[in-house]
Amino acid sequence: MGKSKPVLEMIDLIGNLLYIFLSIYFIYYMLTNEIEFRYLAIVPCFFFIQGILGLVAWKRRKEA
Repeated sequence: MGKSKPVLEMIDLIGNLLYIFLSIYFIYYMLTNEIEFRYLAIVPCFFFIQGILGLVAWKRRKEA
């Protein structure tokens, strides 16, 4: 495979970090405020996991 461009790598990194921080914010918001369906806080957890896996993949691409 060819080397990826630094701009695309930075966009990928920023996207993964946004997934993580926004999912933490939404989990916090859903659990601290009075919303009707608190069990929906599980949905941002999937985005958090996606962000973590994206960071792992980004790090492995950087090492390769």
